[in-house]
Amino acid sequence: MQPSLACPTWRIGLPVHCRDLQPDYRMWREAGPVQRVEFPDGLRVWAVTRYDDVLALLRADGFTRDWSAAPCPAYGYGVRRHGEDYFAARPSNLFNSDGSEHQRLLRLVAPFFSRRRIDGLQPFIDSVVHDVVGQLPGCQATDLVADFAVPIPLRVIGRLIGIRDGLLPTLADHLHVISGWVDPESEPWRRSMLALHRLTLRIMREPRPDQEQGLTTVLLKALADRGAISRPEISSMIKVLLATGYETTAALLANGALAMIRNPAVRQQLAEGRDIEVCLAELLRWQPPSPWGQVRIALRDLTFAGVHIKAGDLVYPLIAAANRDPARFTEPDCLVPGRREAPHLSFGRGRRRCLGTPLALAVATAALPTLARRLPTVHLSVPAEQLDWHGLMHVRMLQRLPVRRDAPGLADAAGHP
Repeated sequence: MQPSLACPTWRIGLPVHCRDLQPDYRMWREAGPVQRVEFPDGLRVWAVTRYDDVLALLRADGFTRDWSAAPCPAYGYGVRRHGEDYFAARPSNLFNSDGSEHQRLLRLVAPFFSRRRIDGLQPFIDSVVHDVVGQLPGCQATDLVADFAVPIPLRVIGRLIGIRDGLLPTLADHLHVISGWVDPESEPWRRSMLALHRLTLRIMREPRPDQEQGLTTVLLKALADRGAISRPEISSMIKVLLATGYETTAALLANGALAMIRNPAVRQQLAEGRDIEVCLAELLRWQPPSPWGQVRIALRDLTFAGVHIKAGDLVYPLIAAANRDPARFTEPDCLVPGRREAPHLSFGRGRRRCLGTPLALAVATAALPTLARRLPTVHLSVPAEQLDWHGLMHVRMLQRLPVRRDAPGLADAAGHP
């Protein structure tokens, strides 16, 4: 998509679901380190496009994640609901809080995403991968989004949070609606938000009976014992951890499966189990599951990377552009599974690094090599340009990935840009 440059603003038009209509982030990066962007619903933000400037933003003072502390947040952010704004709504959660408020919530949930906890969960992750991949048809058509990328992280995060398996498919359906670019005034969006809220209340009433130490049960105990968290905050935490712990990992698996199909070097490296962490890092650099990172709100008028930003303006680290900055990466638009250059920014950096990083990597490390070995000759069933994509900011993933084993593929082997 070639965005309009009317005034000094890049405008994203609708629809945004098809890959060839995604904004050309390279043009934005080349235009300057900080660019003004207008979304389809009228929301205007600043996008930081270059690697070093994104690093600087992640470490900068003068910005907050807590919209209630910011003066007049742009476009009623956190008050007026708009597409993909569910991270900003009250009550407090890990994505709309800062300072001591954020630390209070982080202390309660961080132990569930520690390396030790994830290592203890690894046998369950392996069993889920074995079960899901084992059910893929040996030579028939299948959809690797619905039959692979979605069920694995959904079952894993459901186990960690303490959600009964029967609720997971319905939760996934409503999260899919909410995370897409849907008008929040529309009936589907409102219906899914209400349904998701009711489901989280049910999860709190009926946690998994076999998960006495599941996150939901532990948070409810913290509420009862010392009032360390409120019931609305627990509900909000469940929604956010579901969205980030499931959807972004599903996007990584779907993107990785597509890359494996279209790039023989990726397929071989995964199947042989060589340098899997290096390969995953390159997949995350090349196609970040969350292209826009986590928003920062300016606390005061300030200058960043030579651009004047007003108090209350929304500033996004544009990960999808920074991860392909030619100042940091050689041939940045190429997928090179053995690349060892600057670390990608897809999980953030420093004190606001993604809490679920160890879990996402554990799932992907188990799932993608298993898929590569199970389906060594899989091909796309449709031309790659006909694949539809879902979401734009907080999650960007394939709607479907139809494949087969019985005929040569229709896609090229180079990988899409």
